[in-house]
Amino acid sequence: MGNIPSVEEILLSERNLDAESPWLERLGVAPSEASRAVAFDRSAVAVVGNGAFGEPRGQEIDAFPTVVRFNGFKTKGFEEMAGSKTTIHVLNSQNLALARPNPAGPMYLLIDTCTPARMFEFYFANLHRVAGLQIVRPSLYRQLGCLLHGRYKTQGYFFIELARLHFDSVAIAGFSGQNHYFDARWKMYAAHPLEAEHQKYAAWESPTFRQLS
Repeated sequence: MGNIPSVEEILLSERNLDAESPWLERLGVAPSEASRAVAFDRSAVAVVGNGAFGEPRGQEIDAFPTVVRFNGFKTKGFEEMAGSKTTIHVLNSQNLALARPNPAGPMYLLIDTCTPARMFEFYFANLHRVAGLQIVRPSLYRQLGCLLHGRYKTQGYFFIELARLHFDSVAIAGFSGQNHYFDARWKMYAAHPLEAEHQKYAAWESPTFRQLS
């Protein structure tokens, strides 16, 4: 995949805010103070979606140095199925209230793939309220794009694209079906290109990318 960007090259931080100012201004968002740079073990990441699991993967997931979960995920009562560890909590602007001002908690990453300008506005508005809040650099966000086959990518897919840029090894779980593993009544929005995303996951299968379920 060529040179893998560091975290500082992926996330907006004090170090690169000036370089990103033109993109922020183009979005109509006033640049301001950004989050401090963070560091992660880049050897391996488990990206855990809220979808169905083919079989329990909790122990395997929790063994990863970095574990990513999304929005209103649940682990209590589902440890055997989905594990309990969370290193990065990915949120969209509608779920940002779930973030807690806890410096010892997970890093919060704001991704709102269908409304980039609003995403950055929410970031700057909540930067001092939410300890550890991060956001993708506007230039990289633009490079990856928010559409796949004319429909808005899911947060999970967008983060997996980022993970493939940064981590040496990526494993995903909980990206099957249209229901949450913790709530069978919930249905995935048809606006997302789920079939196209799943085809990509299958095409990426390799020693450094695998689907756990």
